Amino acid sequence: MIPNLRDVGEAVNCLSGRELMREGVLFRGGTVNELFSVSELPPVDCILNLRSGPDQVFVGKKQLHIPAVDSVENYVTASGAVRNWLNRVLAAICADAAFPLLIHCTAGKDRTGVVVALILALIDVPQDIIVEEYLLSDGVADSVNIETALQGIGSASDYVYSPDVSAFLKQALLI
Repeated sequence: MIPNLRDVGEAVNCLSGRELMREGVLFRGGTVNELFSVSELPPVDCILNLRSGPDQVFVGKKQLHIPAVDSVENYVTASGAVRNWLNRVLAAICADAAFPLLIHCTAGKDRTGVVVALILALIDVPQDIIVEEYLLSDGVADSVNIETALQGIGSASDYVYSPDVSAFLKQALLI
């Protein structure tokens, strides 16, 4: 079982009370290394690992590994190191046309939460829905960390290095 596994589109649509995102395209969760077989994964083509350690190999799945800068607090998105890491993550997602995609770290809430929050901000999901989606994760007590991350991001379109990222994500994720 994958900790904190959920379909981000389904969660956003439920929280907003309307269909904003495609469902079954973007998943988030914790480590996949406790799984016994590929059949236990959600229906994805690609797995993006944000942990420092490698994932087990899943035959037939594209696997990307872009570890977070673990010496830096990843909620401090105003940090140049975090911004560079987040932009590498987005560039890889776009370059590999990685959907349907599972983004994961160890618990599926911190590193994954920041990446998902940035993606949602780039596709113009309202900030209150981004925060509520983050709060669905087990082990999250309050919204302080994700609000810090969103504040550091500021204008998401200005935060990313490539202007094509937002357009690509909107095409892939929005209804």
